[in-house]
Amino acid sequence: MSSIIYRKKAGVTYAYRTEARYDAGKGYSVPKQTYLGRVDEKTGEIIPSSNQRGRRKAVLTDDAPVRTVDIATADMIETMKKEITRLRQQVMSLSEQKERYKTALTRIQGQLNTALQEPQAQN
Repeated sequence: MSSIIYRKKAGVTYAYRTEARYDAGKGYSVPKQTYLGRVDEKTGEIIPSSNQRGRRKAVLTDDAPVRTVDIATADMIETMKKEITRLRQQVMSLSEQKERYKTALTRIQGQLNTALQEPQAQN
């Protein structure tokens, strides 16, 4: 069975749905709360949430100021992007080289173990 509870915080009333769910691991019921939205102070109706977490993205309108980036900053950003790409390629190259070294080391260790076991077999 679920119920709706209201909480007032900083002058705004929020609505939550509360349900009791049995947790077999704990062996008892655990309440689960779901945020429904804000409560309109005048009408008492619940204004539903958008079900999206975090802040809303700003909507650009014609009268909203547009942020601009000067040419020097744009050039610096492009240079940094190129450097990041170069470094990623270098990391990939080094990773491939590491794998080749690991394979060679494993092969050499196998040859060494074989060479050390042969004299014992002759005795």
